Amino acid sequence: MSWLNYYEEPITLHSGDKSHWKIDGDELFDDEEIRGEVISYWARMITHYYKHRTKNPRIFGIPRGGTKWAEELARNIPGAVLLNEYEDAEYVEPTFLIDDVATTGSSFDKYPNEPRYVVVRRLSTGNMPHVQGAFMDIHLPLVTKADAE
Repeated sequence: MSWLNYYEEPITLHSGDKSHWKIDGDELFDDEEIRGEVISYWARMITHYYKHRTKNPRIFGIPRGGTKWAEELARNIPGAVLLNEYEDAEYVEPTFLIDDVATTGSSFDKYPNEPRYVVVRRLSTGNMPHVQGAFMDIHLPLVTKADAE
């Protein structure tokens, strides 16, 4: 698994937490089998959601990790609208937020009340970022203050 890497010295994750383990979102996307399975799974979920609605699904990739995933997903859902910028407005239909890896879920904080889809939900600290479409849940430890001493 070239997308899961171990480091002797802890590294700082996007969330600000430290860990010996890092999930490489670019490597996940480059794995054709994983990408195909994830996109197929999400497309089925979103298409089912829109089955009885007339509007086209709006998709936004959380910069930077979710951008490629959102583009690929939009290509695989007929009528999907790919947003280059998040439109913070009152819509009847939600915008589907796409990201590669969620550890704390903080990358979603500025986009409240929208459906969240991630390739990997990293379960490390007892927190569980709320997402509707996590393709994988992986338990990987973070470095605690006690570990660092």
